[in-house]
Amino acid sequence: MADPIYRIGSNQRIWSGVHLFRPVIDAVSIFRVESSSGNQLFDINSLYGWVNIGPDQPQYEQDPNVSLYVVRNLDSYHAINIMNPNNGIHASSDIVAINDNIDPEKGYVDFGITSTGFNDIDYALFDAGVGFCYSIDEDFYIGSAGSTKSLFLFIGSTDTKDSIKAELDSSGNFRSVTLSSVDTTNKWGLGGVVTTSGLTLKTTQYITLTINGTPYKVAVCN
Repeated sequence: MADPIYRIGSNQRIWSGVHLFRPVIDAVSIFRVESSSGNQLFDINSLYGWVNIGPDQPQYEQDPNVSLYVVRNLDSYHAINIMNPNNGIHASSDIVAINDNIDPEKGYVDFGITSTGFNDIDYALFDAGVGFCYSIDEDFYIGSAGSTKSLFLFIGSTDTKDSIKAELDSSGNFRSVTLSSVDTTNKWGLGGVVTTSGLTLKTTQYITLTINGTPYKVAVCN
């Protein structure tokens, strides 16, 4: 097959191997790439301005505020990989969300991972080869909008609940977690009150905290 000629602006199909380019489809699609079987691979929507990689989103899921859809239907993980193969001391791979603040040192959230050779003195907080997520000069919220849901901290394998180390539940209780169950006897309760039922405290000294004019004696434990 001869090399394809790409024409933008005419409603015709142009073949390129197994791919089919359709520059003008209809009033809302200005450019589309299909497989030879007719499955959509890429589409630019002119009505809402989004780019769709993969098959179309169902109509009820097409949000006009979304600029990019990446769609694939498979019974496995679906990922978008951002890779920086450089192992230099300043190298990292980042996804950054920026607001309207014109100061480049403010108003963004950075999610990423450092390189294996990372050693940047301006980011000495982070070791080499570690993941991170932080906000620049802004408050930072981590949570669940579910009214009865919990936040969990885990360290270890993802194939077992035994890796869960702590839970913050919807009532504000912060519990240590042992194996697959929640330890309800040793927890931070509402208002910062610590419950120590069944917990042995070893202490040699106390400190006094004054809150709203009221002194509180706090045990320092080891």
